[in-house]
Amino acid sequence: ILIRMLGIKSLPEGLRNLSNLQHLSIRECSALEEECREGVGSDWPKIAHIPHTYVGNLNPVGHCPQGAAQFSY
Repeated sequence: ILIRMLGIKSLPEGLRNLSNLQHLSIRECSALEEECREGVGSDWPKIAHIPHTYVGNLNPVGHCPQGAAQFSY
């Protein structure tokens, strides 16, 4: 989970290679949320392979199960 990472404007290209990544949540990162919007954001192709993805607080693309590990930096 990426929360309040205001300085991050895009995701690294290498994220495409993380084929075992199952869950990703991006919250309270306005610039990054915009870039990761499903189908239209420039970073969407980097995360489209992740089955359970949340982008923003109210914009679930998949689902994140209860009890999933959460990280904030």
